[in-house]
Amino acid sequence: MGESVEHGSSARFGGRTRLSFGSPERDDLVLHMADSDRKTPLEKVETLYEELVDWYEDGSDRELRAASKLLMIGLLKLKAHGGFGWQGLVDDYVLMLKQDPERYARILEANRGERKKA
Repeated sequence: MGESVEHGSSARFGGRTRLSFGSPERDDLVLHMADSDRKTPLEKVETLYEELVDWYEDGSDRELRAASKLLMIGLLKLKAHGGFGWQGLVDDYVLMLKQDPERYARILEANRGERKKA
């Protein structure tokens, strides 16, 4: 972060933009990139879920309805791209969630890790 930034200009530092406004109080203001640029795929899906819940406003069963929409699309994509074993994968996750919720939670938590390169 040794680069200098002139008054009213900006410079990129890693995943951040540093702005200089020419005064000590305003210098070093760091604006983070949009949240979606830093989120893992799992975090992006969780954000989408929250947006869907909000979309239903005060409707009944809004959490269930939002989750159902994501599940419907997820199942369709698994069938289309998952090959012969797509249904077994779904069954494995459902069984794990029923019989070993702690393991399921650990798998979810592991997917919150660092952003992976494609």
